Amino acid sequence: MTKQEMIHFLRQSIDSDRETENLIDYYRDATRGKQLPDAQIKNELTKIGEGIPVQYVTGISFFYTSQFTITQDVLIPRPETEELVHWVNSDLKSISRSLNILDIGCGSGCIGLSVKKKFPNHNIILNDLSSKAIKVAQLNADNLNLKIQTCQDSILEPIELKTIDVDIIISNPPYILPSELNRMDGHVFKHEPHLALFVDNDDPLEFYKAIVKYGLEKKVQAIYFETSDIFHNDLLKWIGETAYKCESRNDLQGKPRMIKVY
Repeated sequence: MTKQEMIHFLRQSIDSDRETENLIDYYRDATRGKQLPDAQIKNELTKIGEGIPVQYVTGISFFYTSQFTITQDVLIPRPETEELVHWVNSDLKSISRSLNILDIGCGSGCIGLSVKKKFPNHNIILNDLSSKAIKVAQLNADNLNLKIQTCQDSILEPIELKTIDVDIIISNPPYILPSELNRMDGHVFKHEPHLALFVDNDDPLEFYKAIVKYGLEKKVQAIYFETSDIFHNDLLKWIGETAYKCESRNDLQGKPRMIKVY
């Protein structure tokens, strides 16, 4: 199918011309080099028209100069998270010795692997509670020819994590409360893994607190967090009551979304 034929086909399901063209451009980039029969293309465009994210339909997500394989077992990497990776990479430029860097709740591995690709001398440990997520992250490491460690464990009740030497932690942990469903995009709620999105109780800082406490025990040099804009200040206040200091940054939309703990 030509691009115009794809646009015409998808336009029957989507109201916006711009959204339709953006989705087709993404679909074509993700399937570039593949000789797909028209029937398959129409089937996949139908799924996109029904609201399934194009990244899950194609199994491809583009993040921080790399292409990542994703499934519905992991979150779709977000542009905001690229800003967190950029912060980490900027700080690592001044460090010559090899570090142990732990990506907690790694999902697809996009954060840790993007750091490893930039700084191959550092040891990256990708951690997730989900065995399916670990498999996706390892697949992406193999596809990018990057050697990493994996650790399937829960930061809330760490076992194997306690045995790991850690210098730096990076994490975009779950922080959404069940009561926040009304502000979520329906596509996210329907298709992305709830394990990576929601906390089980009424404390949106549950995972952050566990990670900071783990960091204190391990005497890590720094922890880099992506945060909720709603609970960002609450987290800053809580960290201020610990032995750590912290620095906050806004994302490109001006929302407070990143914290460095040190």
